[in-house]
Amino acid sequence: MRNQTISLCMIVKDEERSLKRCLNSVKDVVDEIIIVDTGSKDKTKEIAREFTSNIYDFEWTNNFADARNYAIGQANCDYILSLDADEYFADESKYFLNEKLNASHYFLRIRNFVRTGIVDTHSFARLFKKNVGYKYQGAIHEQINFWDYPHLKGEQLLVNINHDGYTKEIVKSKNKNVRNMSIVEEELKQSPSAFGYFNLGTQFRVIGNHEKAIDAFQRSFSLNPNTTFTPKLIVLLIQSLSDLERYSEALKIGKDASLLYPEYTDIYYEVGVQYKKLHYWKDAEAVFLRCLELGEVDELLLSSLEGVGSYLSHAHLAEIYMHLGLRKQAQSHISKSLFLNKMHLATLRIYLEVFLGSSPEDLLSNLQTIYSFESLEETKLIMQALYFLRSTVFPLLLTKIDRDMSIELEAWIAQVQGDDSTAKKLWDSCDKISDDSRRNLLFTAIVTEDPLFFKQFEHEFNLRSKDKSLLMKIINRETINETDISQDVRNYFEDFCYDILMQRRYEVVEYLMTKVHVPILRLQLAEMLYKFQFNELALECVIEESENSVDKSQVYLLVGDILKSLKMYGDSYEFYLKATSRIKNFEVLYKIYDLAVLADDEKIQREYINQLNKLTPISEWARKVGIAN
Repeated sequence: MRNQTISLCMIVKDEERSLKRCLNSVKDVVDEIIIVDTGSKDKTKEIAREFTSNIYDFEWTNNFADARNYAIGQANCDYILSLDADEYFADESKYFLNEKLNASHYFLRIRNFVRTGIVDTHSFARLFKKNVGYKYQGAIHEQINFWDYPHLKGEQLLVNINHDGYTKEIVKSKNKNVRNMSIVEEELKQSPSAFGYFNLGTQFRVIGNHEKAIDAFQRSFSLNPNTTFTPKLIVLLIQSLSDLERYSEALKIGKDASLLYPEYTDIYYEVGVQYKKLHYWKDAEAVFLRCLELGEVDELLLSSLEGVGSYLSHAHLAEIYMHLGLRKQAQSHISKSLFLNKMHLATLRIYLEVFLGSSPEDLLSNLQTIYSFESLEETKLIMQALYFLRSTVFPLLLTKIDRDMSIELEAWIAQVQGDDSTAKKLWDSCDKISDDSRRNLLFTAIVTEDPLFFKQFEHEFNLRSKDKSLLMKIINRETINETDISQDVRNYFEDFCYDILMQRRYEVVEYLMTKVHVPILRLQLAEMLYKFQFNELALECVIEESENSVDKSQVYLLVGDILKSLKMYGDSYEFYLKATSRIKNFEVLYKIYDLAVLADDEKIQREYINQLNKLTPISEWARKVGIAN
């Protein structure tokens, strides 16, 4: 048992949403609660009084360190524990605070919830002895000045603090971006520093100004390249370059940085992401496998994205293997990913896509082994993923759970169950149609061949008159020969092709195959048929005639992929070869190399490895294979 006492010190303003959760989570491991209010206008103080009488007002100075230091001054215990109102203890790790403490300060692990299933972690000195004389420094992202006491060593305490204050919804509701930017810019005017420019770059990233973020990160690095936050700075710099599609620059920085920080998984992870965006599938595969070898980051002072050494890398590998046509490997990795973090929405979506060929009954059975259908949070996540993919598993799930449905959702469920008349009645009763429901309305109009139904709702579609006329022709099962196909129509058509295949409305597929003669639309249909593993139909659907509205390299690659899946390697090679006359990137050249491996053609293998080695950026995978040969 501990022999020290602990004061919880908090600064708050308008925190009625989260303060009670925070205080309830910590009240049994602290001896004193100090609340410093900087101007609340809601029920914050009222909530605080349920836990303590030590409530103080402090006039806000636009400086977080000032308020924190004032709070410390009111404390009477041996140790200070610093928490924000949107932070809380959510597991048994908090009871480590009841152990005997000796160090001058302790680093606790902060888990920042970015969105569902995505957590960014870092360690901060949040527990420290009062009598040392530590002070907070920094107008924002303030820290105690433990670096001014080099003779005192800090330790890590295995206590997890959860933080949800930087989810998009909360940041927007509390106007944090404007507040933070103002404080950072003012602090830089008074005292330019590497940390200040790092914070500035972070704020520019948050508001989407990546050019300015890059400039700020570079200025920070030039002032001091050897800080505890430098590895995180490099990760954020890579991400900003990537957001501007400057993948080669991002890749170079990442590869150089991995030599400086060989154990920091996050940098390898970002390198893998850049390779993946460039479709350097084999390089991306190698890097994400390396991430799994390194595992999660446990270094005390390093900030890390949770999952880079586990479930996130498994999920990326699953997508890579799907692109490479290796479905079994994809299924293995996505299953491991979901096992490690079942609450990551993107992983669940990938899982459902990878197992697209499974029956709805089998998929539901698999989901039931992973999730608790009694949990509101877990079933909400499943429903969100299933609806996003318009999965026919959704109605089956409803037989296992009891949830209220919107009329729009009920209409879609009736549609999935083939009850089109009920679906129409439900759509008729909707007071308002959401943007996400337009594709469902169009689906109902087309499958029931009902132009009047579409007319009833056509004002919901922000389309040109000629676009609506084209959709009306599809509803009426007319022959389609138009050449002016807008991007909006392409988007609706792609969704429709997906939906009819998902719901197995094969009579509509027959119409599209025989009456729609527009190359770009047939290409979209062929891509969906291939996705759903109707390979022969997909091959039949593709039109190869010269047409400006179609990227011919797309056609050649799709046909090559289909023929490869049918084990018609010679014909597949010819179409891949046609594609290289128009485009020579890693993806195309690798397809031919991989085909040569399947055909055991060593000459073609050597030829295309040589071509792969001429690409920029350099493929490390191709270089190694070239050396081996």
